Amino acid sequence: MAETFTFAGEADRSFGDVARLDTMVTVVDAFNFLRDYSSRDSLQSRGESLGEQDAHTVVDLLSSTRSSFAMSSSSIRST
Repeated sequence: MAETFTFAGEADRSFGDVARLDTMVTVVDAFNFLRDYSSRDSLQSRGESLGEQDAHTVVDLLSSTRSSFAMSSSSIRST
C-alpha cells in the first residue's frame, strides 16, 4: 500500500503529491493463523490467487514481510 504513494500515474502525479500516509495497520487473524500457517493449500484453491500462473501457497502469503512486521511490532494477546 505504501508503495502506491510513490508511483506516478498518467498525469505524472502520485498519491504522495496530494495526500500523506500517516499510519499503516496490519491485522492478523490470530484465531486461524496457526492452522493456516501449517496448511498446504494454494491461494488458487481458496480463490485468492492473482491468476492461473500464481503458484503461491497460503504459507507463502503468511510468511511475507507484512506478517513478519505485524508479529514483531505488536503485542499478541489471547482473550
